[in-house]
Amino acid sequence: MDRIQALERSIRGYWDERTETKRSFLLGHYKEMRTGFDKKLMEMIGEQVQKRGVGGQKKIASIYLVRPMTSLYTESYEMILGMADRDLYLDEDRSEAYWYPELVYKDIDGDMREVERILKKRFIRLEGYELSYLKLILLDDDQRLLQEVFLHLLDDAMDRLLGYASIWEDELQILAGDHMDEPVVLRRIKTSAARPMRA
Repeated sequence: MDRIQALERSIRGYWDERTETKRSFLLGHYKEMRTGFDKKLMEMIGEQVQKRGVGGQKKIASIYLVRPMTSLYTESYEMILGMADRDLYLDEDRSEAYWYPELVYKDIDGDMREVERILKKRFIRLEGYELSYLKLILLDDDQRLLQEVFLHLLDDAMDRLLGYASIWEDELQILAGDHMDEPVVLRRIKTSAARPMRA
C-alpha cells in the first residue's frame, strides 16, 4: 500500500491539473450529453407514471446516479440512473436505466498512458496490478466530475420532470454513490416550488 501511495503522490499534480482542465471542458460541453440523458429520464418517467398513477401508492422521493463497481473492472463505465421512493434500492417499483456518459470517460485510456509515462521516469518497474489499482483511485475524481455534470443535466430537465406532479414526494433528493453503498445527497428539491436548493 505504501508503494501505491507513492505512485499516487508522484502523479497527483498531473492528475489534478488534468481534472481541472476536464472540469472546464465538461461544464462547457455537458449539453452534448443531454439527448441520451433526457431520453433515459423520460423513459423512466413513463414507467413511473404507469406504476405510481395518481392513487395512494408511494411517490418518488429520489433520483439517483450510482456507479456499479463492475463497470470499472470491465471498463464499460456505464452508470445506473434511477428513480425510487423512500425505500430506494428496496423499492420494487423503482425504475433504473444504464447510461454511458461518454464525454466523461472517452479519454481515460490516453490519460492512463500519460500516467504510466510519467511514472516510468520515477520508478524502475511498474506492475500491472499497481496501475490498475491506481486507475481505480484516480477514477474517483472523474466520478466527482460526473456528479457535477449530472446536476447540470438534471437542472436543465427539471421543469419537464416536475410537470408530472402526481408522482413526486414534496421533497426530492438527488443522490449519488457506488451501487448498494450509502448514497450521498447532492441536492434537495422542493417539488412544489420547482426550484433547486443546495443540500
